[in-house]
Amino acid sequence: MSNVEKKFAYPYITKFKKEPFKSFTNIKRRKIRNFYYSEYSKLVEFYQHFNHILVNDFNLNLENIFWLILLRKYLKEEKRKNRDDIFNLIKKCEIQQHDQIGFKNTPLSEKKPDICSTYFALS
Repeated sequence: MSNVEKKFAYPYITKFKKEPFKSFTNIKRRKIRNFYYSEYSKLVEFYQHFNHILVNDFNLNLENIFWLILLRKYLKEEKRKNRDDIFNLIKKCEIQQHDQIGFKNTPLSEKKPDICSTYFALS
């Protein structure tokens, strides 16, 4: 066993990394290939139902919105549909205090902003 005190792992880790990690949300729509799903019509139906109730449902949280947008991207649905409603919901979750910004999980939530909600909002 070799002694690795006072050495940095950075040069060793970068040797094995082929490319930087890309989040699903940062993948361009044209790079998403076609895929087969046996219940594809049910998936599209679910997406359309969810998209329809988006405006009227006050129980939606940022995580639901995140997954809806991700599903929209993979189904290659129209991006402009309900765009303003989604943006307004995210803006309602925004909190600014002391030159800092954060997002709470739902607009009506009494909890403080957390890192997960902020990730979902910014993604």
